[in-house]
Amino acid sequence: MRYVLYLILSSLFLLPPNAIAGTRVLLHDGRQFDGEVIEESPGEITIRVVISGITAELTFRRSEIRRMESIELESEVAEDPKNDAGDQSVVVSNDSADSVRPTPYMVIPIGTIGIDPDEMQVATTAAGVQEALTVARRRGVRHIVFWIDSPGGYVQEAKMIADVLRASEDQFDYYAVVRASISAAMWITLSCDRVFTVEAGMQGGALSYMSSRSGVPEYDSKHNSIIAEQLSSLAMRKGHDTTVVRAMVVPEAEVFIWSDTDGSVVVGERVPNGMHEGVEVLDSESTLLTLSSSDALRIGFAEAIVRDPGDLGELLEIEKWEQLGRYGERALINTAEALLATEKKRRDLVSKMDGYYRQAMNAVGSIPRAIEVAQEKDPNLYTYAFDRETGRFTPESARQWTDRTDEAIRAWNRVGELLATVRRLESSIRTASKNANRLKVYWVFESAAEGGRQYMEEITADLRSHSSRLDGWRDQARAEVSSVQNARKRRGL
Repeated sequence: MRYVLYLILSSLFLLPPNAIAGTRVLLHDGRQFDGEVIEESPGEITIRVVISGITAELTFRRSEIRRMESIELESEVAEDPKNDAGDQSVVVSNDSADSVRPTPYMVIPIGTIGIDPDEMQVATTAAGVQEALTVARRRGVRHIVFWIDSPGGYVQEAKMIADVLRASEDQFDYYAVVRASISAAMWITLSCDRVFTVEAGMQGGALSYMSSRSGVPEYDSKHNSIIAEQLSSLAMRKGHDTTVVRAMVVPEAEVFIWSDTDGSVVVGERVPNGMHEGVEVLDSESTLLTLSSSDALRIGFAEAIVRDPGDLGELLEIEKWEQLGRYGERALINTAEALLATEKKRRDLVSKMDGYYRQAMNAVGSIPRAIEVAQEKDPNLYTYAFDRETGRFTPESARQWTDRTDEAIRAWNRVGELLATVRRLESSIRTASKNANRLKVYWVFESAAEGGRQYMEEITADLRSHSSRLDGWRDQARAEVSSVQNARKRRGL
């Protein structure tokens, strides 16, 4: 017993500062989640995870889980800048003192940008990219490769990703490998220091649409002009051609290319005066520019054609170019899963509140009839026979009186039960509302969350409007039960 206790205490003291015991859940589909187990059953397990400051509770079926491991979790408040050392996770081979140190890189795949609040599917988010960079920083990785295959998505989310990248640009080198960088995805592509493309890659088509009252997206020239300026400013910071970028956003913009005297390709929005031959229209005023990989390479919008991120090592003249597993992908997926789980929990709480409210209103509606039934059971409404000598009920009348008082008490107790049900449901609504308001809402769900908050206020106010009537019914029920009980005592029944 002493030995076991010694081992337990030793393991606790061996935990590093700011570390707590946790569990790693590895799923059959390759995903993994680190957190604290908060609930277990024979069929499921629920863990609390914290990703990019987002706390979420994730529930998995036992059949989904490949295995679980005990791990040490770092406390979020204990983030130590010293852990961001640039090369602390790069290991030098012991074969020779002259061995080349491997250069790790992280791949962050970019798909659909932003979670659709209606579809509720995993997507690329700024919080996910932030988490991926945090992992890269902790593991001493400087090279970040964005493997972009995106049809676009939410511009606001894309802007947030660009802000995340800019905030850490002094700590990382960003590269884009483009398969498809359409619309909002251009915010990520243009945030990169260097851009590469695959053989059949394409990029551009960054026209932005705004919501309309009819629900049909509408093109707004003023809005797109602003987007064009913002993207151009982003491109200028990274040395990308702003003329090309503007034509990707504004349909009316034109792009021409021609050869300079030294044979280099020149890109411009206007043809030089007097030049008529050798000018090619890359984009006319009736089209929106989307670059093919060959055009991107020809005008210098991409440096080279590659097969995948693994090809960059040779182009960057890095001898040992090694990918850091799938940490970038896992960070994106885990973060999106956490965001979705939190939103699903919020929606579930609102749904529960709606259920509680409907039950409460059904109970409120049932109380007047329950009172009528109780009043009909009043034993004083009936005629009884008395013994002339004693003045007391006859045995049969005494039995009838007792039975009817029992029925009256049960009926009034039923009223009390309905009143207690309403109060219990009111308490459940307040608890659910408080729990929902505590959840951190991601921006794309803010509109739905605001609707949920308004609904909570409405049903709370509606129930509050019945409060005085409920109190009156409660007092009436108590008085009636007391009256009947006292009458029984007086009659000795």
